[in-house]
Amino acid sequence: MRMRHVKPLPLPDNLIILGKPFRLRYLLMVSLMIVFCSILISYLPSPNIVPVHSKILTAQPSIIEKKSEIKYSESESQPVETISAEIEKIIETANGTPIVIPRAKPNEIRKHVTLAKGDTLSSFFTKQGLNTTHAYSVIKAFRKVYNPRDVKAGEPFKFDMIRSPIDGSLKLVSLEYSPSIVKTITITPDADGGYIATKDEKELIHKQMASIVNVENSLYGSAARAGLPDHVIMDLIYVYSWKVDFQRDIRSGDQIRVLYEAEYTEDDEPTNKYNILFASMSTKNQDIDIYRYTTKDGLVDFFLPDAKSVRQGLLRTPIEFGRVSSGYGLRKHPVLGYNKMHKGVDFAAPRGTKIFAAADGIVDKKYYSSSYGNYIRIRHTNGIKTAYAHMKGFAKSISLGDRVKQGSVIGYVGTTGRSTGPHLHYEVLKNGRQVNPRSVNLPTQNELKGEEKEQFMRQKSVYQSAFLNMADDLIKDYVAQSDE
Repeated sequence: MRMRHVKPLPLPDNLIILGKPFRLRYLLMVSLMIVFCSILISYLPSPNIVPVHSKILTAQPSIIEKKSEIKYSESESQPVETISAEIEKIIETANGTPIVIPRAKPNEIRKHVTLAKGDTLSSFFTKQGLNTTHAYSVIKAFRKVYNPRDVKAGEPFKFDMIRSPIDGSLKLVSLEYSPSIVKTITITPDADGGYIATKDEKELIHKQMASIVNVENSLYGSAARAGLPDHVIMDLIYVYSWKVDFQRDIRSGDQIRVLYEAEYTEDDEPTNKYNILFASMSTKNQDIDIYRYTTKDGLVDFFLPDAKSVRQGLLRTPIEFGRVSSGYGLRKHPVLGYNKMHKGVDFAAPRGTKIFAAADGIVDKKYYSSSYGNYIRIRHTNGIKTAYAHMKGFAKSISLGDRVKQGSVIGYVGTTGRSTGPHLHYEVLKNGRQVNPRSVNLPTQNELKGEEKEQFMRQKSVYQSAFLNMADDLIKDYVAQSDE
């Protein structure tokens, strides 16, 4: 079947308007676009925007009459500050709720900045925008109330400064530095163009507090749940280390009672300074009471009820934290793989844990070896020596021949030498031979006598009475909570 051939209509390519030819298809495309845009606009919602000032004037037509009262500056078309006050009143009356319009002060700058490590006060102040002359003047005033060398990296400063609209330089309005929660130093400009520093110190208040700790799983966890501050817990462990092996002597069901002194500022903020006054530890094997006392020589120590120092013999646990991972005796060596006599006690602890001198003495060896790693040996009285091995490093203050006090830090737990993990290997030598540390004691280092012993006994009674009075309240609170 043959298809019919339809000829297109003879439409002109150009349209002549006012004697000028226009392409017809272009005109058609433009017309279609205009129609499309018109339809689209007709469907859009009509904006109902009324200027804020129109609303204000509509709500309060009487304000129009005040137009003549509003002053304008002669050189600018903007109203001066009087119009801001009028607008505040208008907005408040129009909406029924007061609105505060903040007045921008772009030239005022406030900074809270900490001193970076390696910075001097001079470089620190210039980094904040003060010129060298002003920085020197600030330090000069600062030095009159506080030693700049005592400022430590990481401590905060508060700067209030203002920028000059003329040359853009910064001028200090106020500088505040608080080396502690008790002390605040403020520096402000004086009338002579320099600076003046003032120091404000809060009054300190001491409060006696008591706590009863029933040991459950661990001493530290139980004490923390009982509300004892960390500092008190650590001091308790440290003081009792002379008499108690915390790995073997402490069990669930034991109890610790403590009376301590806490320091607060005048606005009742704790300074985190605490002093144990009295403590009593009851275990299945023994009851140990200790009392804080300051001797006539100014030595602060803890004494047993018979006025003998608690610092008797060697520290049972010469480490801040740790557990006994290997005792004294025959064992299979973890590195060599065969049975070998272990002539010491191993305390497993995290790397960096503090290691203490077990008693007063003199450092007679300090070196590194392939087996012991970092090693220190201390010579005590009566032919007793103690040794500490596998340390991460030595305390900075420790040198060969130094005299050390019992409980002073001599090094830190590590895993140097022939070691499978971080721990302290602790040895006790008697007349040159390693012995079991639990079998060795040294004579009492301090004992109160005469008039000083009598004074201690009186103070002991005061501490006991204070604790008993507070313990009654603690027991009543415990019973009340149990009934609930």
